[in-house]
Amino acid sequence: AHGWVERLTVLNATKVVGVTPSAVELYRTRYGEERAHKVVLIPNGYDERSFAGIVRRPRGTERRRKLLHSGLLEPPNRDPTALFQALRALKADGSISAESLHVLLRGSGFDGRYRGQIEALGLGDIVALEPLVPYREALQEMVDADGLLLLQGPTCNRQIPAKAYEYIRAGTPILSISDPAGDTAKLMSRVPQCTPATFGDADRIAMFTA
Repeated sequence: AHGWVERLTVLNATKVVGVTPSAVELYRTRYGEERAHKVVLIPNGYDERSFAGIVRRPRGTERRRKLLHSGLLEPPNRDPTALFQALRALKADGSISAESLHVLLRGSGFDGRYRGQIEALGLGDIVALEPLVPYREALQEMVDADGLLLLQGPTCNRQIPAKAYEYIRAGTPILSISDPAGDTAKLMSRVPQCTPATFGDADRIAMFTA
């Protein structure tokens, strides 16, 4: 049914908008040269007005580094298992502790699934699962964090999370845990404050998390 609706849409539309380069290429290839001109790229972004008045706040007395992931962590597309494994290894060798690092997963949508993993790996004093907050509060949290976590697995190589653009605007250092072949990794490779790590590679993630 989805394919039928898609075909009717492409046949009858004046323009078909894709938000990532590989999605545009997919539809241009799928529907042939005679319709390729219909498919255009308009990337996602952020609204500068949303950031009005949002600036980085003083740290106060907090000395732990704060790493933040803001938004859904749906499996398997953004499964944080390798991140948890990296944190466990770093904690075991003394590179991190509850006194030095706080990892906050905001609005994961799968807290029940991940809470068990976090406790089983002995990370309950470092990794916290927190509920959703209003949008501007979430943006402020991105700006205030010491680092931002972006996860995007190979099942979503033709997609870029909308939060990636907000992360870029926030100006906070980013650890992009993604598939090097995907559009997310290609975008983030052009972002000066971003460090890449391969999705699912706990050793590589640990190199940049300590």
